[in-house]
Amino acid sequence: AFNGHIIGKGHSLKNISINVSKDNFDAFIYEDEADRVFDSHIAVFGSIEDAEITDVTFEGLAISVANDVYSTYVPSGGFATEKGYSMRELTVASVAAVAKNSTIKVSVDALIDADAYAVYVDDYAAGYNAVGAIVAVSDGSTITESYVKATILADSGKNYFIGGVAGYAYNTTVSKTKIDVAVSGNYEQVLYVGGVAGYAKAGTISEVEVALKVLETSSERYDAGINATINESKTSWVAGIVTVVRADSSADAISIVDVKVVADVDMDAIYAGAI
Repeated sequence: AFNGHIIGKGHSLKNISINVSKDNFDAFIYEDEADRVFDSHIAVFGSIEDAEITDVTFEGLAISVANDVYSTYVPSGGFATEKGYSMRELTVASVAAVAKNSTIKVSVDALIDADAYAVYVDDYAAGYNAVGAIVAVSDGSTITESYVKATILADSGKNYFIGGVAGYAYNTTVSKTKIDVAVSGNYEQVLYVGGVAGYAKAGTISEVEVALKVLETSSERYDAGINATINESKTSWVAGIVTVVRADSSADAISIVDVKVVADVDMDAIYAGAI
């Protein structure tokens, strides 16, 4: 993980493109047997810890993960990919895919096309992916005095937690931030879309303005079982602030203060203005 300090003093990083496909993705997979199950973190910074990225503008940032970048690992049936590797977790964001105990104060203008998916299957559960307009997974970090304008395309992948700031936010502070994010998905997916975060546990959200637009790109599908075209999608959830809040105890409680949301949801989904 990057653990340095970038003090931008208002400077910009412009027109950065990160394009991941099956062809160039294989080059990053270790050949060691022990590394056959791995996590993939895709952003300008794959991972940061105890770091500081402040007063930087990311302008014209484009991140694309093709839908041929996927894998499924089934313990009972072995690896389900050609090379025998399995992505257990996929995180995609603009600034940092994973941010631990770090401070971020940035301006972001980004297009994130996260079509890939990774599902880790056991006897009981399936894994989920995280996409964030600033960070995908935030753990103990502070995102403040930021502005994000992002379009997130998730038209092919499965089971995404998507947030206007973070896909997952653990013990995270988001403050004094303006969010303008548009998300699109299709009827085959299960999406958890939040104006600030898809999933949150502990932390604070304060003095935040959210403009959220969610669009379903295809509303009909053919069901071979009944030999008919139907317009019901798999169930997705959309919330103006956080889609799923997890609190196992009072220490996990989230403080949400002074948050304004304007939302336009055109998706077959369960929707809530806040949570």
